Amino acid sequence: MNLKSVLFSFLTVCGTVLVTGLVTASVAVSGICASSSAQASSFPGFSSSLSSRDDLVQDLAHGRVKEAAASTLDHLVLASLDALEREGEPALAARYRKRWEKEFNHGLSIRLSEVGDHAPLSQFLATLYRVLSGTIGKKAEYAVLLADLNTMNYAIPVVFAPKGEWRGGRNAGDDRDDYRDHFVPFAGIVTFYTTLGACQTLANSQGMGAIGARLCPRAADVLNREMREKVAPKLSDYIFNRANGIDTLLKLTRRDFAYLNVRDLQIAVDRAR
Repeated sequence: MNLKSVLFSFLTVCGTVLVTGLVTASVAVSGICASSSAQASSFPGFSSSLSSRDDLVQDLAHGRVKEAAASTLDHLVLASLDALEREGEPALAARYRKRWEKEFNHGLSIRLSEVGDHAPLSQFLATLYRVLSGTIGKKAEYAVLLADLNTMNYAIPVVFAPKGEWRGGRNAGDDRDDYRDHFVPFAGIVTFYTTLGACQTLANSQGMGAIGARLCPRAADVLNREMREKVAPKLSDYIFNRANGIDTLLKLTRRDFAYLNVRDLQIAVDRAR
């Protein structure tokens, strides 16, 4: 079975775990989606970014992110191999690309040592990360890309198994904190690449690819930070509690979202320049 099959099977099974063992669970996402596209913009990609953000929040809350996770991981691997080729290692890049395509087909306040406490999703990806770190890892421009690849490899087995064998804390509180340490960066990374893709797709479809190449990554980074700072911690605790039979309520309101409309996002992107 190739990694694509393993990944999708793993996420599907563990996605089911997310809704079992439920005692009392409620989701209240108040007035967010309706506000995101409320204003027009000179750059339509921002509206697409916000819409994809809203959809992703709903998908995270209901355990429907297997495709987004797989797509993000695939993007990270291919982008890393492209970088390896650009930096003068075409043969090495081709070898790992062939293995990925044949067998698998398919920062911020996080400390990677904490994420790596548990077994990775794939030993192949762990090996690839070490190879990349030893070749292009010294260049600052690739630091975030490689960190994201490593984080996803170690976060996925925990994120999609909130009631899994990784749990080793003395009580639910310890494990909830450990789960959050993995979920928050995972959610941020998936948010970045999901909103980036939505923004660039719309920009390209309207002949604004050059503008999208400049603005879409900035918007994605802004939404990544928003997810990590406010939204993901609430989602993480809700998912963990629900899976482990602990009474829980997820309440996300406008106050949890820094960017409710295109104008908010435009201002944030301008400030980030």
